[in-house]
Amino acid sequence: MTDLEWTGERYIPRFGDAAIAYEHWHRYALAARYCGARRVLDLACGEGYGAAFLAKGAAFVLGMDIDGKAVEHARKRYDSHNLRFETGSMLDPPESDREPFDVVVCMEALEHIAEHDALLENIRRWLRPEGLLLVSTPDRQTYSVDADYTNPFHVRELDRAEFRALLGRHFAHVHLLGQRIQAGSRIWSLEEGIPSSVRPGLVIEQIGDGLSFPPSPEMSPLYFIAMASNGPLPPSPAPEELLDTANVLMNQYHNELSRMRGHLERAQDRAREALDAMEELRDRTTRERDELEARIRELEAAVTSARFQAESHEAAYRELQSGLLFRLVRTVWRIKDFILPQGTRRRRVYDLLRNALKTLIDEGVSPFAAKLRVRWGRFRGRSESGALFAETPIRSDRPGARELLAPYPLRVTVVIPVYDRTDILRESVRSILDQDYDSFELILACDGSPPETRRVINEFRGDPRVRVFEWEERSGGPVKGRNVGIAEARGRFVAFHDSDDVAEPDRLKVSVEEIESTEADLVYGGWKARTEWKDDPRDHGLRNGQVVLSPECDVEDLKRACVPCQSTVLARASALRWAGGLKAELGYREDHELWLRLARAGYRLRAIPRVLTNLRLHEGNLELTKLDDSEAWHMRIMRDHVHRGPLLPRVAFLVPASGISGGVAVVAQHARRLRRLGYRVEIFSEDAKTNLDWFPSDGLEVTPIREATPDLFDVLVATGWTTAYVVRDLPAEKRYYFVQSDETRFYPEDERLQKLVRETYRLDLEIITIAQWIQDWLRRDFGRSAHVVPNGCDAEIFHPAAPLEPRGSRIRVLLEGPIDVPFKGMENAFRAVNDLDCEVWCVSSAGRPRPEWKCDRFFDRVPMREMKHIYSSCDILLKMSEVEGFPGPPLEMMACGGVCVMGEVTGIEEYAVHRENGLIVPRGDVEAARRAVQELIDDEDLRKSLIRAGRETARRFDWDHSTSLLDAVFRTGFSRDSVADARA
Repeated sequence: MTDLEWTGERYIPRFGDAAIAYEHWHRYALAARYCGARRVLDLACGEGYGAAFLAKGAAFVLGMDIDGKAVEHARKRYDSHNLRFETGSMLDPPESDREPFDVVVCMEALEHIAEHDALLENIRRWLRPEGLLLVSTPDRQTYSVDADYTNPFHVRELDRAEFRALLGRHFAHVHLLGQRIQAGSRIWSLEEGIPSSVRPGLVIEQIGDGLSFPPSPEMSPLYFIAMASNGPLPPSPAPEELLDTANVLMNQYHNELSRMRGHLERAQDRAREALDAMEELRDRTTRERDELEARIRELEAAVTSARFQAESHEAAYRELQSGLLFRLVRTVWRIKDFILPQGTRRRRVYDLLRNALKTLIDEGVSPFAAKLRVRWGRFRGRSESGALFAETPIRSDRPGARELLAPYPLRVTVVIPVYDRTDILRESVRSILDQDYDSFELILACDGSPPETRRVINEFRGDPRVRVFEWEERSGGPVKGRNVGIAEARGRFVAFHDSDDVAEPDRLKVSVEEIESTEADLVYGGWKARTEWKDDPRDHGLRNGQVVLSPECDVEDLKRACVPCQSTVLARASALRWAGGLKAELGYREDHELWLRLARAGYRLRAIPRVLTNLRLHEGNLELTKLDDSEAWHMRIMRDHVHRGPLLPRVAFLVPASGISGGVAVVAQHARRLRRLGYRVEIFSEDAKTNLDWFPSDGLEVTPIREATPDLFDVLVATGWTTAYVVRDLPAEKRYYFVQSDETRFYPEDERLQKLVRETYRLDLEIITIAQWIQDWLRRDFGRSAHVVPNGCDAEIFHPAAPLEPRGSRIRVLLEGPIDVPFKGMENAFRAVNDLDCEVWCVSSAGRPRPEWKCDRFFDRVPMREMKHIYSSCDILLKMSEVEGFPGPPLEMMACGGVCVMGEVTGIEEYAVHRENGLIVPRGDVEAARRAVQELIDDEDLRKSLIRAGRETARRFDWDHSTSLLDAVFRTGFSRDSVADARA
């Protein structure tokens, strides 16, 4: 619908004050009394509201106005079978309709022309011989002379005598009416039976952006007035009205309004002065804050580095001390194993006497007797008695011994891979959640399951002990789910459980007691068969309810058979991660291969001689369906178990802060994709935030670095100069420095900070960078090589989207960047567009536009997922940053269908070519930027050409390809092929 602007010349229902509305609508309400079932001409109809009102009772109404835009608006806004609008002048009438009219209405138009008599002659020709003219015009004496007011839109005004004389020259009969807005008071009778209830002749009410005249309601009094007497009362008075003819009330209102307006103007002047002072104070405090924050970051980095260095040294000292001690202990063990071999009767007697004596000395006679009674039965059926009164020795000679230094929030993580179960799954999950043991979590790994299975999983999402990992399409079977569980486990131990098995209530409790009271790295127990096949022709040798107790085993035993039952296994998480998890390519007996791989690497396995789970056996069990190929699988296991598994390294990124920034967005993009590849990824931050709520992060969390512990990381990545000093001193297998810019340029006036930044590029950290220019600069200035992993443009986040507001007739320019960061060039960008005929939008993550800057709409700290709507609302992005590593917003704007004007900053050359996919101007050149934006405003063909090329450019920058390059860097750092190599 065409929208008319309020100029003050004509009345528009949705603009103006109530007094003007009363005047205009009252005139048309009066006219409507004389237009019923008649042909009516509404001259100078304007917006059309009056003609439309008259058409409700008239036979036909023609609205005519000289303004074609107003007529077009009226046609679209007011649609009725008996209403038509035409463009035409009162002095030069259209020839389209020769049939005369019964009524001509001409409200507030006469004063806008000088040719009054010519107009009256035209009106006489349009009217029937006895037709009626209703015309209004202001009284020059009251409207202009007495009020000392000049209306710039009025050409010729009339007083009463002139108005009557004009009409008398053309019509035989003239009756003048007066109109004025006035305040007043009304008194009327409230007694029943007396016809004196007051109903106003006309009542007006607001409907949408217009006014209407509903049926007159009965008025309610605000005050009561009574007449009382013991004799007859005089007749009830007729309704009385008092009018404020001197306009005392209205004048009082206007005087008060003028006084308040004066106060407001003075307050605005004081506010502007205060704002200027605040701006000056803000600039000064901003500079001081930046200096203090830089100093604080420097001190925090030094403190954090010192703390972690101290804790790491302390941990290393404890480890060294333990290593010296246990070299002697291992020698004693070897002598003991030679004299008292495992499995012999004399070894069992020795272990029993040793542990019993220790318990008796440490705890006394009564606890000793109690434990002896409770565990004697268990001891009799065991092949090894060391767990009766077991100690908890720490062995530092086996792989993953550093796990003992790492804190875990839970004792156990139970992993259940899920595909297509329902009731069976529900029973299986409940058997874990109902354990008589508290310190555990349950991971459900749902690999492309059907909807009915997902509904069962959803039943358990509200349990705080349950974590769910889901994939839409089946992509790796149960091995993928178990490996994800190994990588994501928060427990010290990992327990495997199948989705169709039912655990005994004390399974976790018994298994944890066993693994903690022995030297074992993996424990397993017995199981009870729950057979569900019918008329199976094969003899499996198993009956329903049969108990199977797995014996102790070593490497040689495992080369002959798979001894541990997977749904009874509980193992140290560090051992499983070091071994590399399960191998999906095997397709069968992958658990057997893992047990053998662990045993060959020196990890110890121990059996628990009691039932831990109920194993459901049916025709679909792989153990039963692949019996015929067991020899082929055995040969494959013997071939593969010497090679480490596929579990990818644990990667931790350390960011300086987790607020909105391009650098953190790059880290988050890689983190979410590395997770999809199977990496265990964590993000640590030097600030106190714990999430990336501004980034569509797929559940990525942030841990403040001060809450971290000196754990052993596989891969640790610094992402800013302050973090490089921290990463240097943290324990990790591999340390990287992810350089996204030359950060010395962030501190142009502080040589001390520049020196600290430069030193980070010389640290003993392997460097990864985002741009070719940074790789060349590091090689040239520091003699350092670097892996180049270019940034991408996420098509899932940045693409043409619904605009926040439709584009108007003017080009809309977007300015993006933190205003409070000087080198981002936002002030120059505002200066460049200040005098241009364009609409200006601004997005900032730090600071707001100054009052004197041209800004039609401002957005503060916009989440990344919402930026596509802002990009898609604008035509041009002006980016005048002076320091960048790889400027991302121009590429994002290209992906959303916009065109860019960019400063010639480092990194822009990686994807932008002047006049091919954007316009590039000299860095900091405000005048060149202004000319470039103006050229795009004027040249639509150039704008469209650059938009097309920009979209193609954005498509070439793929994040998945970028992360695959980072994946290759990390895999190269961990290219250990065999267990033997890994242990060395």
